[in-house]
Amino acid sequence: HVEREATEEGTYVNKNLALFGLPLDEEDPQRSDRVVIGKLRKLAEKTLFYLQKAGRGNDEKDLHQLRVSVRNAVALLDGFAFLWREEAGERYRPLLKEIISITNAKRDLDVMTQRLSALEQEKREHLDMDAFLALKKELATMRERERRYIKAYLQSSQLRENLLRYGAFVDSGYREMRSAYAAYAIGPVVSYVIYRQFEKIRKLAVKIDWEEDVEKIHKLRIGCKKLRYTLENFEEHFDAAHLSPVVKDLKKLQTKLGAFHDYHQEQLLFAGLMKREKDPDILLLLQREIVPALQRSQHKLRGEIRQRTQTFLKDEDRIRQLFIAPRVSEK
Repeated sequence: HVEREATEEGTYVNKNLALFGLPLDEEDPQRSDRVVIGKLRKLAEKTLFYLQKAGRGNDEKDLHQLRVSVRNAVALLDGFAFLWREEAGERYRPLLKEIISITNAKRDLDVMTQRLSALEQEKREHLDMDAFLALKKELATMRERERRYIKAYLQSSQLRENLLRYGAFVDSGYREMRSAYAAYAIGPVVSYVIYRQFEKIRKLAVKIDWEEDVEKIHKLRIGCKKLRYTLENFEEHFDAAHLSPVVKDLKKLQTKLGAFHDYHQEQLLFAGLMKREKDPDILLLLQREIVPALQRSQHKLRGEIRQRTQTFLKDEDRIRQLFIAPRVSEK
């Protein structure tokens, strides 16, 4: 962030004055730390609510909402990390990321099961239905195992302790970890965060080999997700006429990027399954029908993602209306 780009104290002061204006008083409601922490508190309440519901019941929507609230919190902690000392992010982001990581496998299995159901309707007459049904049964067993594992985790003392530590941070512990940037007004700080997130997407898109890259497309997905969360969490700071079309195009791009990621994860899961699969009919079904179908669908998306990315980035002036690009040299 800006502090690291400064070479001497005078330059440091001038850059921050140009970017953010004068620092605000401790109790000013527009201070960046107060606004961001206020949003993190609301997300923490939402996380706890859906955590309790998901831990007690079996409604898939509760687990989904839990993941959404946690992803939003992680995105805010990441995007606004410079408001606190570096150890704050290192200490608290992993606590929340653990929830996402542990619930990822079941989410991937859920998507995979839906994909198989669609494939069954589309190619029923060409499939070995005995092998297909056996595969679905195997996946159902895997999903149930993940469901039990997740439920045990959501009820664990480990998670309770992690959330208590994080809760203490958003309650009042954040005050002791603030950096100098916490005192600046939220408006220019949000604009700066959006600027950096947009620039990261723009620079990454130029480097992508649309026919081969997987990792860079994954990074593009993450970058778009972070930008969207920032825009949506701070929508009150922007003109809706400018914000809405940007978010709309970003969602369309994210839909394609999410589908690409799902296809990739499914291929990885099926590759692991093929290594340990003992039923030759299931193995043949995976090798000849299912995995090639996933590869074809994923490859088709490459062109669509490229087009959506270019559409999103080509009207750069429209996006720049959401921020004033800081006059800071980019390295």
